[in-house]
Amino acid sequence: MTRPPAEIRKVSFDGSGIATVRPQGNIASVFFLPDGRLAWTVVDGAAPNQGATTVKTRIESLEPDGSIAVARSFDYLVDQAETNVKTGGIYVRAQKGDFAHELTLLAKSGTDRRIAALSGEFSSFAVTPDNTAAFVGNRGHLWKVVLAGGRMDALPFKATVKLEIRSRPPMPKWYPIAPNGGKQPRTIQQPRLTPDGTKLLFVALRDLWEQPMSGGPARRITNTSEWTVPFTISPDSKEIAFAQWREGKSGIQVIELASGQQRTVAEPTGCGYHQLSWSRHGELVGATDCNHDIVAIDTRTPSVKVLVKKTSNWEPFPSISADGKSLYYQAQVPGTSPAHYRLDLTTEAKPEVVRPATRDGGSVESVGDVTAEPILNSSGIRISRFTNGKAETFDFKEPDGQEFSIAPDGQSLLYVEGNKLWRQPLGSGQRVEIPIRLTLNVPSPPSYLIERARVLDVKNGSFGPETGLLVENGRIKAIGAGAARSERRDVTKINAEGRFVIPGLWEMHGHRDNCGGAEQLVNGVTSVRNMGGRLETQNDHADRSELTDRPIPRCFYSGRILEGAQGRREDFYFIHPTSKEDAQAYVRRAKEQGVHFIKLYERLPWPVQRAAAEEAHRLGLPISAHSGSVERTVKGINAGYDGLTHFLPPYDDIHQMVLHAGVHWDPTLGTPFGRAVLARSQPDRFDSVRRLAPQIWSPSLLSLPHLSDVALQGRWLERLESVRSAYRRRITLVPGTDVVGPLTGVALQWELEFFEQAGIPRIDILRSATSTSARVMGAEAHLGSLEAGKLADILILDANPLDDIKNTQKIWRVFKGGWMFDPKVLRPNQN
Repeated sequence: MTRPPAEIRKVSFDGSGIATVRPQGNIASVFFLPDGRLAWTVVDGAAPNQGATTVKTRIESLEPDGSIAVARSFDYLVDQAETNVKTGGIYVRAQKGDFAHELTLLAKSGTDRRIAALSGEFSSFAVTPDNTAAFVGNRGHLWKVVLAGGRMDALPFKATVKLEIRSRPPMPKWYPIAPNGGKQPRTIQQPRLTPDGTKLLFVALRDLWEQPMSGGPARRITNTSEWTVPFTISPDSKEIAFAQWREGKSGIQVIELASGQQRTVAEPTGCGYHQLSWSRHGELVGATDCNHDIVAIDTRTPSVKVLVKKTSNWEPFPSISADGKSLYYQAQVPGTSPAHYRLDLTTEAKPEVVRPATRDGGSVESVGDVTAEPILNSSGIRISRFTNGKAETFDFKEPDGQEFSIAPDGQSLLYVEGNKLWRQPLGSGQRVEIPIRLTLNVPSPPSYLIERARVLDVKNGSFGPETGLLVENGRIKAIGAGAARSERRDVTKINAEGRFVIPGLWEMHGHRDNCGGAEQLVNGVTSVRNMGGRLETQNDHADRSELTDRPIPRCFYSGRILEGAQGRREDFYFIHPTSKEDAQAYVRRAKEQGVHFIKLYERLPWPVQRAAAEEAHRLGLPISAHSGSVERTVKGINAGYDGLTHFLPPYDDIHQMVLHAGVHWDPTLGTPFGRAVLARSQPDRFDSVRRLAPQIWSPSLLSLPHLSDVALQGRWLERLESVRSAYRRRITLVPGTDVVGPLTGVALQWELEFFEQAGIPRIDILRSATSTSARVMGAEAHLGSLEAGKLADILILDANPLDDIKNTQKIWRVFKGGWMFDPKVLRPNQN
């Protein structure tokens, strides 16, 4: 069980004399040894249910001289420890394997004695002073454990609780973008000035655009659905080099701005290129390939040469000096501290350290002696000037993200904030907005008449007889007799031949920087709720989904997750507000930049959580967060949670609280147990997954090899029973996977199967994945059911899903906003 780092402090009863006894660590329990010394347990690593195969625990003690000694070590998890003052015996709660907990008496010498076995749920215990019994809370019951023999007796108890739930604001309504109208993008990426200062270049919808600084609209430089970022500008401002993905391979193209002529300078490879930087002497482009090798691309020859083989897993962000003789990059060479290096390309000398490096994974930009990088797990850009090996740093707190650049003269910073671009002088002076003069024409999809379709009535829960369904301007125009009376002559007729038509499916627990692509649509997922990732890239995904005809699902997103400073530190997921005011400021910025809700994480302090929730509700944003325990669920609902994810404690009073609060639950049944059970019981179903994404076929990620079949099935049945109980209580359930990458669409289909295993009727599974999810996201006026006037997010199935829920996987055609896709033609590498 991973805990937030904690420290042990000693304080007088009058509140004075606070002193730290033990510095921060994964401290699980504090108690006194029989001789009166203060002791505590320290856990190394995660518990087995978190994916670790080995866990070690030690009991540390505070010695009379103030030092810390190790009193006992264990090769398993010891969570709680208590000393019986009468006998001096030490009792612990241990987890030696799988998920079983044991109440154990530690032997002063010889073998420890197990008193009783408990369920996998974390439970507290207390030993009576006369050393005859222990009392344990477990699975919603109070048990008396007779220490002499280990017999367990359930103790009846009653409690009267008054349920008072704070009111919540209504879910904000979602409105789609209408086709045929002009629309500015939500964001741009990679803003860069040409060295001569006459043009602004940037990426929007994954194409390159050029905008004159003197005025006039932006002009598209590339026009393709392929991925055309990153890019770099030649020193004479006449050419651009960019990486272009095509059919699963990436090469380097150079395009002449004046003529539009394009040439290949690095042939496409499956490895691909990123982090491009054009040397100021005008001949070489530095880049990094997927192996973390640093390469030089000669734009004249052209040719590709490896300059530095992979030195570490750090992102190197290479650049070549103005004279072409030196390479600069960052790395963490094993056994050394992270640093920026200089490599003389004219000799055989080894790289030399130029200055320390502080960040890995995020964008780092250097121009001369000036370096800009995002502040880790925070908003803001940190600027560093290096002179004679010494660094002067200062922060700009307004920027939030990685879409920025340093002007070629090194005197100003360009950064994106939602749909605005700012130029911030690095010396004195106020920021100035650079208007983005780009208006996009939203394409209008063709009109279709789907004939002989059996349409699902989500409300009534049945399919009707064969009928027609007319789609115009991306919406359902009519169903039934009126469908054939279209006034348009360009209607394409589709004979569904009696197939079954349902609304597009929702994935309610995605992650990272986007909401998927073709791998989602081929599995019927037309809308995704992204629970955490970079806001600027989520905005870009929403632009590509709603402003183009590309096979990309709709995206509902939260930006980065608010987490405590001692919590998880994956910067692409998390931001660490340091105070209530800091959290509220981030919520306001996120709202301004387009988020649909706010996600809170486990180690964010409760006062900060409440402040963030109050600010979000004031702005009309719902709150989503983990449940996981009774404490988190009760405190979270009282703090203002609108949605819970993952495990919900399986107690009826908790379920009643969730129900009356109007909170929805995304149980992610596949994570971690459902997919592991499926992998063991039906391994043949994973053959396609291995071909689709062999890098994610990992036993530790998918099949939980450290668990026995009995333990895995036990935990799986507990999870199913909790969902079954929640369904009977009519708690709002929505399907989500908590999966990223190519597995996402497949995992959502599996999640629907898991819902059925929990005892949910098939029609309610379909409602959960369509109309209920749309309602949870405030989109029920436009999505979630097949009705005239709603958006045409439609699946045409070869078989009836009310006969077998797996029939949702037999997809003949997919419509998203009126755009039709054939799963047999669509390929997952299109995004």
